[in-house]
Amino acid sequence: MKKNNPKKIAVQAILLFSLILFNNFSFAQIKTDSSFQKKIKLNTIIIGYYAKSTDPYTDVQTGIHNVKSDSGVVNNSFTMRYIRVQGNYDLTPSIDANILVNFAELKNPNADFHKVIEMAYARYKFFPAGGYLTLQVGQFRPYTQLEDMYGIQFHRSYYWSNQYLGLSSSNWTSFQVGAALTGSLKKMNIPLNYYLTVWNGNGRVVTAVNSAAQTNGDNDNNKNFALRLEYEPIKDIIVGVAESGTHYQGKAINNFNADIRAKHSFTKKWDAELEASYSSGNDVSAIIAATGTEIPASSINYSNYIMRGIYVIPLVRYNTPASKVKSTELTCRYEYWKQDVLANNPRTTIAPMINFNLADNYGARFQLFGILNSYKKQVTNVNSAVYNANQIVAQVQFFF
Repeated sequence: MKKNNPKKIAVQAILLFSLILFNNFSFAQIKTDSSFQKKIKLNTIIIGYYAKSTDPYTDVQTGIHNVKSDSGVVNNSFTMRYIRVQGNYDLTPSIDANILVNFAELKNPNADFHKVIEMAYARYKFFPAGGYLTLQVGQFRPYTQLEDMYGIQFHRSYYWSNQYLGLSSSNWTSFQVGAALTGSLKKMNIPLNYYLTVWNGNGRVVTAVNSAAQTNGDNDNNKNFALRLEYEPIKDIIVGVAESGTHYQGKAINNFNADIRAKHSFTKKWDAELEASYSSGNDVSAIIAATGTEIPASSINYSNYIMRGIYVIPLVRYNTPASKVKSTELTCRYEYWKQDVLANNPRTTIAPMINFNLADNYGARFQLFGILNSYKKQVTNVNSAVYNANQIVAQVQFFF
């Protein structure tokens, strides 16, 4: 008897899910009673880019510089970053659900198929009209760092920051399995949003240590907790702070974030925005690598494993809604990030960008930008990613 290929089964299941979404989309509003209609909303996000390294010996995908001229380094490439399909379901006035899959994960024959499903959660609104308290359970981004608060299609730069990627490597951010209590007090004339999240803290693809057959399981009894508060002291300025924590081998580890968002309209055609974020916390993946399965945590100092950094994104926008180009944005992200504070070898990234929005709400946009990476101390005598490297990139996005 021919054995079933689990990867093929996973692909078939995801394609079936997609077909069901498209089939159900034609029944977007199904009347159930005189006061409520079920609603299904389907969104698709496609992001692809072409990138070229300015150094012929630096790989455009990994950033690794090879000292040999015949090493086969790929210094330019087309890449599909995201092919996402998202379904939003309003089931009752108090219950809704969300599913997000990324088909771009299937483009690599060696891809981890467990990564395809990015979000799958349901929410219960205790006070639907006021938004004071909502319970959320499933797989989603914990409410910690600023970039967890919006989708990639609304990003003011070209991609997630080094800060966000560094934090996600220790499971402080990005997609996790857990639960959250969220709410807003704005309707009580208190300009405060709050988010309390608890999650496994091992990502969404970890194999449980006690069963080789179990996937997407928990790997210990500890849970990650985070409390995030957002305060709007004046209109269009939002200040956020978040404290996250957990334990590893009985010792506490944590992460702190502080951020600000601001926007201002000068005229009907000109407006500006600002986004900035600071983070400092334990590098959990480095701690686990240092202890392994034999070295007790009591023998190492967790304060020696700290990540820290800041990024700033100023943006100026020129609006021309009556033309083919709905708006033009000029932005530049500056980032200073230390993956290892003790090593004192910060990575500085500057990413100037011009963005042409061809449809409302970032429905279609063309981005042209540069990425300039530099280190305080670069490693030049071996194949290394700790090397100053620059890229020129053209990126397109469709969100519908």
